[in-house]
Amino acid sequence: MPNTLVRAAAEGLPEINRRRLLLGLAAASTAAAGIGAVEIAKASPAENHALIELGNQTPVFEKAYVEACAHEDRVVETWAHKWPTAPATLTASRSTSSEVERDFFGASHGRYIFTSRDFKWRLKRATSALKSRAKSRAWHSHSTCEEWQAEFNGASRLLAVAEKYEAKIESIKQASGYTDAWKARHVAVEALAKHITAVMKEPDMTMAGLLIKAEAMAAWGRVRGMDGRVAAFIENGNWPAHIAEAILRHAKGGAA
Repeated sequence: MPNTLVRAAAEGLPEINRRRLLLGLAAASTAAAGIGAVEIAKASPAENHALIELGNQTPVFEKAYVEACAHEDRVVETWAHKWPTAPATLTASRSTSSEVERDFFGASHGRYIFTSRDFKWRLKRATSALKSRAKSRAWHSHSTCEEWQAEFNGASRLLAVAEKYEAKIESIKQASGYTDAWKARHVAVEALAKHITAVMKEPDMTMAGLLIKAEAMAAWGRVRGMDGRVAAFIENGNWPAHIAEAILRHAKGGAA
């Protein structure tokens, strides 16, 4: 504004005087700009050292999360397709078994199955019945010896099927290490969320500090969809509002 006014005033001067005035103004402005930059640099508040240190750690936390995700992806790619489907002979109903079939990820799809535990119990019951047929008042006396033998034979056969299936899924669980990989990803995303919360809690004294917080938010924006829900369980997780307030504060020339 001052330069504009001076230029406007110079319009009414003779050409030579007008040229000298504008040249002098340009020189003065340049000198003032140089001095002003130094003075402003001296007067500007130093950025919060703790915030700077935390900002330097953001890539470390994000890298740990990315690596955990990559490891889990490799495990899934290698092992998920090897997970067996329970044999049809093990199919049960909700009224006859409380066990549900689960996939590689531990999810249930509504199919109930019998387990080796069920068939061991049936074998024990059939064995007891076959040994106790001489007792007229035995609780199982309503069935014939042939019926109990058939029950014993059927339970024995299905026990072998169940044990083979259960051994297969247990082998994949142990070899794949999926549970550990899944837990490692959750630990990494929780650590990243807590780190970002710590970043947001530190006062930002300058725009540099605001950028540190923006970088932390950008890192969180790169986490996987479901993992993003973790922020809801971390204290003071309303990060977007914090960033918005900081932007407005700095736009008005204020510090934290």
